[in-house]
Amino acid sequence: MALANLASGVRRSSNQRRDQRIDCLGAPALIITLVPLLVVAEQGREWGWGSGRSLVSYITGAVGLVLFLPAERRAGDDALLPLRPFRNRMFTLGTAQSFIIGIGMFGGITLLPLCLQLVKGNSPTKAGLLTLPLVLGIMLLSLVSGQITSRSGRYKLFPVIGCVLLAAGLLML
Repeated sequence: MALANLASGVRRSSNQRRDQRIDCLGAPALIITLVPLLVVAEQGREWGWGSGRSLVSYITGAVGLVLFLPAERRAGDDALLPLRPFRNRMFTLGTAQSFIIGIGMFGGITLLPLCLQLVKGNSPTKAGLLTLPLVLGIMLLSLVSGQITSRSGRYKLFPVIGCVLLAAGLLML
């Protein structure tokens, strides 16, 4: 029931055939947004994060984003990233929360093996095996929370608990 409310802002698919348009403006704008940021992510240590080349990459990415949003609005339902679901407050909050949690999890999952290798002196293989409980815990609790959500329809508690546990774990780390 609650999941149906979450999806209310998302268009239901239909079996009717309709012509599709290619998002010819959105695709290049997305490339202009992402490629310079990926390049600076790769070369930032060598160039310097505040160097001229890095600043040009940041500005180019920002310009691409400014071009991308109107292009997606103009493309409507045929956009690479349709903007209509973002009108739903629950979808927008969930997406923002998932983005922030993803940053924390990616950082933690990436940092932990490096910490185990560089600080504790473990081999890469042993560091990977030491992170196995973390990965198994994520997998098991994802399955359990998914089952509880599908049976009860309640989902709001799990992201809150996950955020608290993620923050506590990273602070303890």
